[in-house]
Amino acid sequence: WLGLPGVALSFVISTYLQAAFYLIYSARLLKVSPLKLVPYGNWFIKFIVFASVLIGIRYVCELYFTGMFGLILGGSAMMLMIIVSLYLEMKTQKHGNPS
Repeated sequence: WLGLPGVALSFVISTYLQAAFYLIYSARLLKVSPLKLVPYGNWFIKFIVFASVLIGIRYVCELYFTGMFGLILGGSAMMLMIIVSLYLEMKTQKHGNPS
C-alpha cells in the first residue's frame, strides 16, 4: 500500500496494538482500570521538563553557536537529564513510593 515506508508503519501500528492489548488484559487480570496502570502524571512532568530544556538549548545555540556545538550540547543535556531522571525514579522506588 505505501511501499517501503508502509512496512515500517505496519511495525509501529502493530506495536501500539500489542501494547494496548497487553495493557487491557493486564488491567483485567488485576481488576483495575487500564488508566491506573499508566503513570500519565509522571510522564507529563518529564515531558514538560525535557521539552523546556531541549527547546531552550536549541534556540540559545541557534543564536550564539554553530550547529555542531548545539548538537553536542543537546545530546549531552539529554544524557544528563536521562541519568538524573533514572536516579530519581530509582530513589523513589527504593523508598516505596511508586510513581
